[in-house]
Amino acid sequence: MRALIIRLVRPCVIGFGLALMMTGSTLLFVDRVTLRNATEMQQARMPQVFIRVSPLTKREFSPPQWMPITLLAAGGLTVLYSIALPRKFLEA
Repeated sequence: MRALIIRLVRPCVIGFGLALMMTGSTLLFVDRVTLRNATEMQQARMPQVFIRVSPLTKREFSPPQWMPITLLAAGGLTVLYSIALPRKFLEA
């Protein structure tokens, strides 16, 4: 069981690094992200006549300038480190 868990370390770390890189590359092109709550999502399935969206329920996220580059760098380093893990660590 322990050997299986150790063999899954590299793919999990690579996946985490790729997720960081994808998030960082997305934030490079986005100035602001608007989030909606779950009740608005349920109301969006109804015809437009019944929907009344109040502007107070929307939340906006404006990432700072340093965030996309930091996420790209951290994700890249994580992927490179996981590829460079020595075989003896993975086979232990």
